[in-house]
Parts: sequence; C-alpha cells; structure tokens
Amino acid sequence: MPIEYIARSEKRAAERGTKAYEYTQNQDTPWTPLSKPLNECRIGLISSGGLYLEDQPVFEDRDDVTFREIPADVDQADLLIHHVGYDHTDADRDPNIVQPIDPLVRLAHDGTIKDLASPVFSFMGRIPSRLQLVNETLPVLVSRLDEMEVDACVLVGP
Repeated sequence: MPIEYIARSEKRAAERGTKAYEYTQNQDTPWTPLSKPLNECRIGLISSGGLYLEDQPVFEDRDDVTFREIPADVDQADLLIHHVGYDHTDADRDPNIVQPIDPLVRLAHDGTIKDLASPVFSFMGRIPSRLQLVNETLPVLVSRLDEMEVDACVLVGP
C-alpha cells in the first residue's frame, strides 16, 4: 500500500498550524548516463538520514544545511542519528536502512561496483532553506566528491 506522504505531511502541518513543506518538483534535469561500466565506477553515498559520529556535532533542528563525513569502514554501532523529520527507531537498530554502507561494500566485493568512496556523507534532510543548501553546501559537497574521483552517487533518504 503506497503512503501518500505529501498529503500526510500537509495534514500534519495543518493540524500543527504550521506552513506545509514546499516540495520540489524537478522536471528538467537531464538523464546523464554513466560514462563507463558500473563495475569500473567508484560510488559515493549521500544520505539525508541524519547520521553522525559521537565526536561530530549533532544536527540542529531544521535549517541545518551542514553535512557530516563518515568513514566508509565505520562500525555501524558507532553511528548516531538526529533527525526531526522521521521515526528512526528502525534505523537506530540498522543504519543501513538510511545509509546502506554494508550493501555497497558487498557490491564492491562481488565486483558489481569498483568500490565505495570514503567518506560517505550525511545530511539531516527536511531542509526548508533550499537556496542556502544549493548555493552554499552543495558546491562544497560536489567539490569533495570530485576530489574523491566519484563516478556516481547513491542518494538515500528516510
């Protein structure tokens, strides 16, 4: 059964007396095929699940456009989650739900992908300040991915 996420979130906003989230509808992004076979690609991982390590700052509530860099060889037990937009009970038990490091490592071991780039990146998500995200944060992230020679990224959200 599909979840009518937008209708649910608009209803919740109305019940709280707050402004409904303004969803982006992107209809003009061109399809960009890979320039080489997947098994020759270094894959980046970007999650909006709000994961971070104990020695990193906790994500702020809403409008936090920062990201955390997490080593790909992290012990999953060391990951913490702070996110105001979803119930992360299941992700607390298995962070792969919102940041699938283990499955991507398995794909590298079996030769489906070349490797998983390290570090992986985590946002909190549900960021209303899209202009700040697009104009300030994403250029830094793209630069980091370029430095890491990432060919393609897996984007995961809760």
